[in-house]
This record gives sequence, structure tokens and C-alpha cells, in this order.
Amino acid sequence: MNRWQLTPGHDLRLRFWGESCVLHHRASNETHRLAAGAGQLLEHLRDAGPQTSEQLAAQFDDLAPHEAEALLEQLRPLLLVERCP
Repeated sequence: MNRWQLTPGHDLRLRFWGESCVLHHRASNETHRLAAGAGQLLEHLRDAGPQTSEQLAAQFDDLAPHEAEALLEQLRPLLLVERCP
């Protein structure tokens, strides 16, 4: 599986409301509304540094490695995460 990290200069600001998360990405000055689980995954990457899908899934009770990988692939076009070189 791939190792993932937040994109350089990420400086994400996250707010959670129930099952939703709103984040502001300062580098692009864009705001995104995500599922709370996606926000929690981004928080974990921010705090822990680069992780594989397996390592990320192990942090959450209801997330399988293939689901973590799929979620990260969905976040990649938003320039929030990238595969580690």
C-alpha cells in the first residue's frame, strides 16, 4: 500500500459539526465540506506524519485499509494529501 502525507504547506483548519467537517486549506484559500471521518483522517495525518493505509485504518474502528486508500484517493484531487515519494 502507498504511504500518504498532507501536501506541503497544508496548514489545515478543521471544524466538526456532528457527522460533517468543514476545513479551510490556507495554501489554496479553499474551504471544503467533508464527512467527519475524512476530517479525522486528515487530523491524524497532520499529527502523526506520513502513514500507510493500513496504519491509518488501525487508528479507526470502522475503517478498513482499502476504505482508507479510497478515501485518500478522493482527497488527492483537492490537493489535501499526496503519496509519499
